[in-house]
Amino acid sequence: MGTPAVASQPLRAIKAAGHDVLAVVCQPDRPKGRGKVVVPGEVKKAALEMGLDVLQPERAGEPRFIEELASLAPDAVVLMAYGQKIPKAALDIPRHGFINIHASILPEYRGAAPVQRAIMDGRSSTGVTIMYMNEGMDEGDIGLVREIPILPDDDSGSLLDKVSSAGSELIVEMLRLLDMGEAPRLPQDPSRASKAGKITRGDETIDWGRGKDEIVNLVRALAPDPGARTKLGGNEIKVLKAIALDDDSAAGLGLPDHRPGLAFAGRDSSAYASASDGWVEILQVRPSGGKTMDCRAFVRGRRLAGEVSTEYIAHVR
Repeated sequence: MGTPAVASQPLRAIKAAGHDVLAVVCQPDRPKGRGKVVVPGEVKKAALEMGLDVLQPERAGEPRFIEELASLAPDAVVLMAYGQKIPKAALDIPRHGFINIHASILPEYRGAAPVQRAIMDGRSSTGVTIMYMNEGMDEGDIGLVREIPILPDDDSGSLLDKVSSAGSELIVEMLRLLDMGEAPRLPQDPSRASKAGKITRGDETIDWGRGKDEIVNLVRALAPDPGARTKLGGNEIKVLKAIALDDDSAAGLGLPDHRPGLAFAGRDSSAYASASDGWVEILQVRPSGGKTMDCRAFVRGRRLAGEVSTEYIAHVR
């Protein structure tokens, strides 16, 4: 069970390992993009390529789906990034239960956005957990765990790729251990639990009153989608890549004293914005309704270089 691209690699790995995949369950196809074109998710595409049956219930708790799942009589249901709560009536059907691939080392970062929240928090590592699902939010017993480093240039896209790869290897091992009756099962320590709530629109707006490292971490966490929102040259943009400058680098570039929310477009078309404790260089952006581009190309295209020396941009709380 899963819908986005991150869940397609584990599906392929399970199939390649020789397991009998009875069906693949995805969210219904949704309209996407400015044209609101209905397109299938990546897991559905992968399933159809492999000739697998696809089920797309509107809700995982609807009686018809529960009946279909019971008729399949699976030994286990593997889930990753499905996006819906699974009711007890479904959880009780498989012999080995529902096995979830979760993108953190539980009990840390329980919830919908563990990768994004770990990057926002400036963590140097996270991981993937293979867990037995129950009715709680990522509260079930732990099977297997693998730590994954978070590199300084990782964003959510690259880190999700690592999680998907590691999760694919671990779920194949977990299914092997379940078949042999040797799968580990350890309870979580609730005293160590933390939450990773869904990313909201409020999370997406850069607050230039915060520190430069915190802002860069936000940009990394929200790239490639949905992107961190701000303004430059009066234009709404989403920042997809940025770096924090140390004080010596900022002085060498001739940047003025930093004041939160101040932007500076250099004559070489480079763009900088000031946080509470120093300067951030903006490297890659996506203009409103536009395509991802190098920030210097954006500055040149808007004719900001050499013309806009300083301006205040959104948004300082």
